[in-house]
Amino acid sequence: MRTRLMIGHTRLHACAAMLLACSACGSKGPSEIVFDIAKNAGVAEVAGPEGARPSIREISTTLCMEQPAGTRVSLYYDAGAEEWLSFGAVPEPGAKLRRLVWIQTEGADAGTLAYEENWLARIRLRLGLDDRVSIPLPPAGGLLRLTFEVVAESASSASAAWLSPCVERRARARSSEGPPDRSQALRPASARSRSRPGLLLILLDAARADRFGCYGYRRSTTPSIDRLASQAAVFERASSEAVYTQAAVGCLLTSLYPEWHGAYLKERALNPATRTLAEILRGAGWRTAMISASPNASSLYGYDRGFECIDELYLKSSGKKRLVDAREVTDAAIRRMRSFPDGGFMLYLHYREPHAPHTPPAPYYGRFSSGYSGPLKGDNETEDIYDRYHARTIKLSPEDLQYMSDRYDENLAYADSQVGRLLDHLATAGIEDSTAVVVLGDHGEAMGEHGRLGHNALLYSEFTHIPLIIKVPGARHSTIFQRAGLIDVAPTLADLAGIDFTGLSFQGTSLVPAILEGAHLKDRPRYQRAAGPKPVYGLLDGRFHYITDSRTGRRELYDVEKDPEEHANMASRLPIKTSYMHQQLQGWIASMPGKDAGATTQKVVATPEEIEALVGLGYVAPDDGRPASEKAPE
Repeated sequence: MRTRLMIGHTRLHACAAMLLACSACGSKGPSEIVFDIAKNAGVAEVAGPEGARPSIREISTTLCMEQPAGTRVSLYYDAGAEEWLSFGAVPEPGAKLRRLVWIQTEGADAGTLAYEENWLARIRLRLGLDDRVSIPLPPAGGLLRLTFEVVAESASSASAAWLSPCVERRARARSSEGPPDRSQALRPASARSRSRPGLLLILLDAARADRFGCYGYRRSTTPSIDRLASQAAVFERASSEAVYTQAAVGCLLTSLYPEWHGAYLKERALNPATRTLAEILRGAGWRTAMISASPNASSLYGYDRGFECIDELYLKSSGKKRLVDAREVTDAAIRRMRSFPDGGFMLYLHYREPHAPHTPPAPYYGRFSSGYSGPLKGDNETEDIYDRYHARTIKLSPEDLQYMSDRYDENLAYADSQVGRLLDHLATAGIEDSTAVVVLGDHGEAMGEHGRLGHNALLYSEFTHIPLIIKVPGARHSTIFQRAGLIDVAPTLADLAGIDFTGLSFQGTSLVPAILEGAHLKDRPRYQRAAGPKPVYGLLDGRFHYITDSRTGRRELYDVEKDPEEHANMASRLPIKTSYMHQQLQGWIASMPGKDAGATTQKVVATPEEIEALVGLGYVAPDDGRPASEKAPE
């Protein structure tokens, strides 16, 4: 018996020595946390009993993920080189359970068991030999599914705790030598000496990029804007953060996503605490003016803030829909510019066209559609056709859809002619070389793609891909392929104005370094939403576009480089990529300001004239004039 005890004692010492040696070998030196799993546990996938979720608590000021027994918790991570999964395991007195970690690489059918808490690991814990468990991630990196599993070995086992679970990377020493720091080019223009340029911001409502000649369209729909583009920076991959005007204009004027600026539902106006570009410029001594043909880009939602002069043309128009012709916008803009001194002004113009109802004057009406002789001929109420089409009370043939598309092109061509008049005025007034010009759309417009007409409800490329053309005095023509969006316009104009915006709450970034210096813009994730309180959400990241419906849970994934028209849903073929992007999106949604926070509590109060315009344009219910929360088809 004594001999057997001695052998056991010797083995225990040997085990302890081996464990100590292993612990020393596991040291990796200084490291940094690159993915905090505990902080992201709220968006994890959970398999197990209904309602079972991990919870987060603190143990000695350290975050701990407490996981119920019988569950698997999965998170997704895009790994780099020399990274490892790290966690501390807290001893559970009296509990009989095992912790397991599975790692699944993209393309693999199942995960590989990377860690199992066996008797050896339990001894290390009890002896205090294990401070942290470190599991090397695959050296090739890439997308991974990290799954934490807790297996109960007795009915009394309740949960297990993972202490500060995270992915770590070896901390790299910073060297004073090396390639030049391109971030220097991203500093605001306040450090650059330039006189005050004029800033002309031109928005065409419902303008989709692929109908512009400078974006490769075969028809001559935009000759005036194409001439401007030949001297400007053309952003090939610009997209809208919101595919409906009300929220999109908020993104444009505040550089904030919809839930942050607050005006993302029909009954909500701009957050009172949010500073607009016009307020920033006016505070710096600039003259500011807004001319709008749309009630969705108006004082109704707080978008007049900071504008010294406001001309809401739709309130002056007569008729059921109070439609404002593009010529009226251009006439008002020319009058306004004549009242400004050279430079030092910002003028925001919101054209209604090419938005429906697609009724431009001659010679534009019929320019492309005159050969059509089908049942829609002469029907000017294209928005009514939209509604009937979505309600399935009419069927549209390919010829009918082409007719609708032709009508859209005609309206765009008319808008272009009026922008051309405005650009000609800059030249004749002698301010062309001292005025920066931005031409863009707030969202796109479907012309039958994906079974839709109009906008508001979905996030495919025909709804989200917008033109973004920026002409800066002294800059040469360039085509820029990095992603950009509405939220980047305000920082860009502030940069051109020489205003230091580093302390502001902009969520976008200045495009000036790319325009003036050819700097490469960092490709950041781009988030999107459709209209309504439970909308379709989207995420553009790299070559992929992820879309999910918050009502149905449907997931879609498109490789927009190989499938730019987004017909081949790859969600089932690329489950790890799909879940990774879903996790990113859910994390972004979780970070939104609360619905009762100041960002979303400013209520809309409409005048009778504003209600009449909104009802006529189909944006509110006609029975009582109350703002509708969603008008899904269009």
